[in-house]
Amino acid sequence: MAVFYTLLQEPNVFIHKYVGPFSIQQQAQLFEAKSQYAFEHGSPDSLSDLSDLTDFQVSGGEMMDVAHEISKFLGRAPSTVRFAFYAPTDLGFGLARMFEGFLPEGSNIQVRIFDDLKDAMAWLDVPGTPSEVFDTSNWAFVAD
Repeated sequence: MAVFYTLLQEPNVFIHKYVGPFSIQQQAQLFEAKSQYAFEHGSPDSLSDLSDLTDFQVSGGEMMDVAHEISKFLGRAPSTVRFAFYAPTDLGFGLARMFEGFLPEGSNIQVRIFDDLKDAMAWLDVPGTPSEVFDTSNWAFVAD
């Protein structure tokens, strides 16, 4: 399993591409890698492409811990942080809804789930087409 990610300087959005099964270990690596420079860039919004997700190996309790940890970290942000999930499959939709459902009451994270990548990009004001953004980005990655 791998998650590819990069930061778009304009409009200040982390983009992610999940490939293969989702695991809690990979999510912890991703959080550590991104948290090192997230606040240097003013609490970026997030766009996650879950279209190539094949499985998730995480319990409800583990997902709740992830949601609470991210919410706690971003709670220091001065404004709402938007998370857009492109989830054209039932698996991706379920994972995104699980994350959203486990966010603590009063979280400053706003979640929307999309079945069209262009709509997700538009909600976050990401310019260009999906292929321009996802095919030409300078990706870093974490993997199990």
